[in-house]
Amino acid sequence: MFPEVEAFALPAIGFDHSPLLLVSSAKTVRKRRTNFHFEAFWIEDGECRDIVKHAWQSQTCYEVGLRDKLHATCQALKEWSKRKFPNSNIRIIALKNELRSLTNSPSLHQGSNRIKLIKEEIETLWRR
Repeated sequence: MFPEVEAFALPAIGFDHSPLLLVSSAKTVRKRRTNFHFEAFWIEDGECRDIVKHAWQSQTCYEVGLRDKLHATCQALKEWSKRKFPNSNIRIIALKNELRSLTNSPSLHQGSNRIKLIKEEIETLWRR
């Protein structure tokens, strides 16, 4: 019914199911905006709590709203993660892309060993 829509199975990392991404071919022009992704392994680093606390308390509730506090915290975490884990994040992104390609491959069963290895490497990188 919708020939211009594509469905992709995203990597199932840490779960027993894959989320689905539906992409329509709507021709809207948007300013490219990167989404913020909080990585689970950040919590294991002692600096993470301090970064969040400092960013959150840098402005009082009377000066700005919740949205501004969240934005400031996201920006601080992005900058911190780039300094702290520069190569890990790049590698995780590359591995997720490869995992997405393998997951959406018609011959999924042939890549099952590689999928397992990719997931293990991502888990290891998260723990750094």
